[in-house]
Amino acid sequence: MARKAPIVEVLRALFARSGNRCAFPGCTQLLVNERNQFIGQLCHIEAANPGGERWNENQTDEERRSYDNLVLLCYPHHVETNDEDTYTVEKLKELKLQHESGFHENLFKIDESLLYKLTQEMEEYWSEIEFLNTVKHVCAEFAVPVNANGTFLEIIKNVRDLVEDVDEVNRYFEESDELIMKEMLGFLRELGYDTAKVERVPYYKNPFSNRNWEMRNLRLRNTMTMLHVGLYQMELKYLEEYLKTNVDDAVARARLDELKEDFKTVAQTAGFAD
Repeated sequence: MARKAPIVEVLRALFARSGNRCAFPGCTQLLVNERNQFIGQLCHIEAANPGGERWNENQTDEERRSYDNLVLLCYPHHVETNDEDTYTVEKLKELKLQHESGFHENLFKIDESLLYKLTQEMEEYWSEIEFLNTVKHVCAEFAVPVNANGTFLEIIKNVRDLVEDVDEVNRYFEESDELIMKEMLGFLRELGYDTAKVERVPYYKNPFSNRNWEMRNLRLRNTMTMLHVGLYQMELKYLEEYLKTNVDDAVARARLDELKEDFKTVAQTAGFAD
């Protein structure tokens, strides 16, 4: 999913020659509304990622984010132009050229603050985070690493792996708790004590028998279940919004389809331990 963001000069030129209208023939949909919000989509003619429409493996990253490979469309026409048989590279470039030719004398002036908001704000922020984490950390030797350049899918996969780690820790304590009583009785016998009286005490009266059972098997297990459900929902909601403006991202589309099916099962089967 990783891609280089278009540079400001390229976006400025695209918006200037767009007339603030979708480039699809006959479409009058605005790209930036009256509240200065970008409601259109920045689209790649040849895909930004492998698997996307009109992907060209011979392109460089710089060519993929260049002016010639980008076009501004509304959402419905972005979806429509994903039909590669009808909308070839040549067809889209011709479509873009014809649209822009009508605005050479009437260039659209986009608010520069919006351009920088679209392209630089978060890049600068994550650069600062990386600097703070790797250079200015109060104790660099023990710093928790922050993947400042990580994609959403990479980060959420890491979180899911950590959840699995917590499950593994819980299983370890469960096995350890189950051994406490056996190990204590063995230790007492080794010291020469008669353990018969201890062994006759019912488990529910023995403070050493499954002492953390409720915390491990009820509270922690139910918390982990809710965390799993929440992670599914968070990833689904993110991809739902992400794909509205990155329709040609085949990796994200495939992940969304996979999650949609998985979450049907989760929604129908996930339950609390009691």
